[in-house]
Amino acid sequence: MLEFLPIVLAGLGLYFMGVSGIRSSLQQVPGIRFRESIGRASRHPVLAAVTGFLLGTVTQTSIGVAVIFAGLIARGLSTVRQALPVIAWSNMGLVVLVFLNNLPVTQVALFLIGFGGICANFGFGGRFRGLMPPLYSLGMLLYGLRLMKDGLYQLSAHPQFESFMAQLPASELLAFAFGALLRIPVQSSSAVALIGITMYEGRIFTEQKTIMLFYGTSLGTGFAAYFLTSHLKGEMRQVALFEAIVNLSAGVLLLGFFYLEKLGHFSLLEGHVYNLTGHIQSRLALVFLLQQSVCVAFAYLLMGRMSGILEKLAPRTVEQDLSRPRFIHDEAAYDIETGLSLAKQEIKGLVARLPDYLRSAGCESSGGRAVPPVAVQHQSFLAVINELQSFLAVLSDRRLKSHLTSVNLLQVQRRLDLLCGMEEATFQVVHQLQGLKPSPAVATIRHNVIESLDALLLTALDAFGGQQEDIAILERLTSSPGEVAHRLRQDYMNAHEDLGHEERAAVVAIITQQERVMWLLNQISKTLEAHLAPTDSVCNPLPGENPS
Repeated sequence: MLEFLPIVLAGLGLYFMGVSGIRSSLQQVPGIRFRESIGRASRHPVLAAVTGFLLGTVTQTSIGVAVIFAGLIARGLSTVRQALPVIAWSNMGLVVLVFLNNLPVTQVALFLIGFGGICANFGFGGRFRGLMPPLYSLGMLLYGLRLMKDGLYQLSAHPQFESFMAQLPASELLAFAFGALLRIPVQSSSAVALIGITMYEGRIFTEQKTIMLFYGTSLGTGFAAYFLTSHLKGEMRQVALFEAIVNLSAGVLLLGFFYLEKLGHFSLLEGHVYNLTGHIQSRLALVFLLQQSVCVAFAYLLMGRMSGILEKLAPRTVEQDLSRPRFIHDEAAYDIETGLSLAKQEIKGLVARLPDYLRSAGCESSGGRAVPPVAVQHQSFLAVINELQSFLAVLSDRRLKSHLTSVNLLQVQRRLDLLCGMEEATFQVVHQLQGLKPSPAVATIRHNVIESLDALLLTALDAFGGQQEDIAILERLTSSPGEVAHRLRQDYMNAHEDLGHEERAAVVAIITQQERVMWLLNQISKTLEAHLAPTDSVCNPLPGENPS
């Protein structure tokens, strides 16, 4: 009996590698054009259904589609209401793989492995080169199924295996639980369904147990969607919870229908499927299609009522709102001049956030506004920075119209690099200020540091308005960061003799970060003068150089 196990394991391994390869193929094209197309399609009911079906077919996991749309929602490319139909229809895309299993695909699988593998390895395929790895993965998946079928069939014919199976409880509910549990690590309902069909063909499962295994995957999908996306917050969490609620509801309903048919001896769902075809594999595929159709029907039934419930279960977070760019968007990347203009506005908007870092230290008035904790502001700032960097990288890949456009792009990229350093230094100042032990001396130092940095940041914000006088003021105020820092160190050390050693070390570190902010602001002031002498700013020292 043991001689057949390697065949089953090899088939299982090839199958899982194939599923993983097909799923990762979607991650090869997550660029701006792709995100824009998906986001736009979600706004139209019919296109949303088609998009959901295609995404489900490619990824073979509805949870993966929910995670994709969580990212689109975070970027402002879609809303929760627009995402729900796409996620609902992604369940139907899972059916494609199950129906492919009914075709005589052994020779096709071997051809895909050979053709796709050779083309992927040697870079053949021209404009269709990106399709070769997914085709290779599809071949592995199909051939893995073939190996599993052969191995399980031979295994089931062995007398020792038959005696072993006879000792197990013949319970459909156990098969339901097995399907639910297997769905969590496998992460694909269609994958579990194909394993169930293969076990039926290997005479390990009865038809009823196979159907119950199908139904169990809905329950497993619900639990997986709930637990595997627990790290998401706000609206991103809402789309995952929607998928969880839909599948949990469908799983419970289908379980009830199964026992109503079995105990009541009348047809509800399965009985009608039996009348459609006598071919058992096709019948099982139709049952899986029916199961996924129930998920879609449940989704549309609940969709209108879910907005308020989802908002209560996962309310929107301040961090989520702050993490979205205000000006740049994917469509702007197709016009370089427009894109650069919006990128400059986004950078200016980020500079306007920095004074709130200081207000979160607790010593400054926020004008009645609730200021988020500095750690939340910092993470949100970094999220927008990442979007800006990706946006500018796309602009860099475009054909630049002129030398001036190229220089302008380099200036914006440099300004963004300087801003990254300035934000990090400001964050460190506030973080270290909050770590100081309260005392009259510390209160004075905290007040002075925040007042001086606040004045510099507000001056910088004025300078971003483009007026030469404001730029000149910023450059003059930040022209001697080393001298200012040296004087501050002496003043604080001499005026506050009651400070302990740890407090003195922290104050020195704060002044060092303050010096860094001043130097970076001085460099930013030079980039703001670029409209007067565009080539000069490119020759300025890079952000990593010593400010002295």
